[in-house]
Amino acid sequence: MKAKKKPLETDRALFAAIAALPPRTPKRRFIYTTGCSIFGKLPTLVMDETVEPNPEHPLAFRREMEKEALTIANAIVTVFRPGFMYGNDGYNSVSCDWFAMAAEDDVVFRGDKARGWSWIHIADLAEAYRLAVEADEAKVAGQIFHLADDRRPLSLDVMRACLAAAGYKGEIRFEDSKKGDNISTWFNQNEFITSKKANDRLGWIARHEGIVEQAPRVYESWKAAGSL
Repeated sequence: MKAKKKPLETDRALFAAIAALPPRTPKRRFIYTTGCSIFGKLPTLVMDETVEPNPEHPLAFRREMEKEALTIANAIVTVFRPGFMYGNDGYNSVSCDWFAMAAEDDVVFRGDKARGWSWIHIADLAEAYRLAVEADEAKVAGQIFHLADDRRPLSLDVMRACLAAAGYKGEIRFEDSKKGDNISTWFNQNEFITSKKANDRLGWIARHEGIVEQAPRVYESWKAAGSL
């Protein structure tokens, strides 16, 4: 069985494949997606697209990958940095981890209780992709866009909303960060972003209620999808 490639290898293979395609008019459009977790611990409370990541952050390598993507000459390249995603059945979302946790006897929140993240409903994210693909080249070529609603809840409040939606009525125990637990290590800081640039250039706005308000609905979709 072949060994799995690391993200850098697979992304660079994709970049090379796009760069090797024959030129065409109009140019192909390539939207490379990273995320708000690119930043790590920074003194800036709310990050816009001009803020550079903390180079010591484990996910800071994504910034170098963004730079490489933006050098592809035969495509109109745009970078998206979404917030934490939620919606539909919750697949691949931190919210579904907390739904599943509701079935446990001992629920633990690890790390900084004061941390918070920006969030985005996946339908709103899909709309951003459509707008970027249809936008004039001058508005999107070589640009980075942050995409999230403007609620910026504490992670603990989101966890509580998800647990409550799943029927959990017990206590939450608090512990320090734990090695191997990415939520309490890689994401153990504020990851708040502003989407003003996407609002102004793409006309994009977040239309859905936030994750705290949507938690019961997302839980029902997650349960109906057989995720329990």
